[in-house]
Amino acid sequence: MENELSDILQACDNLKTILLRNRPLPSESLKKIEDALAIEYTYESNRIEGNTLTLQETELVVNEGVTISGKSLREHLEASHMKKRPDAFQKLVAKAEKADLERYLYILGIQ
Repeated sequence: MENELSDILQACDNLKTILLRNRPLPSESLKKIEDALAIEYTYESNRIEGNTLTLQETELVVNEGVTISGKSLREHLEASHMKKRPDAFQKLVAKAEKADLERYLYILGIQ
C-alpha cells in the first residue's frame, strides 16, 4: 500500500509541474476553472440536500438555466481509524488531489 501511495503522490507532483509550466494562466482558462467549480459546488450542495441529479444534469441546469462519494469516504475513514490503518485515509486524500489536478488540466485543455 505504501508503494501505491508513493506512486500517487509522484503523479501529483508531475501534474503540479505541468500546471506550473502553464502559469500564469490566461483569463479564459481561469474562467473555465471557475465555471467548472461552480457546477461542482452546485452539484455537491444539492447532493447533500438529497437531490439526485447527476453532475451532467446539474451542469445543464447551471449552464442552461434549466467529485468522493460519501460511501467511499466512510469506508476509508473506518479503515483508517477503526482498523488502525492511517494509510487508507492518506491514499484517499492523495487520490482526490490527483483527480483534482487532472481535472484542472483537462478543463484547461492541457492534458
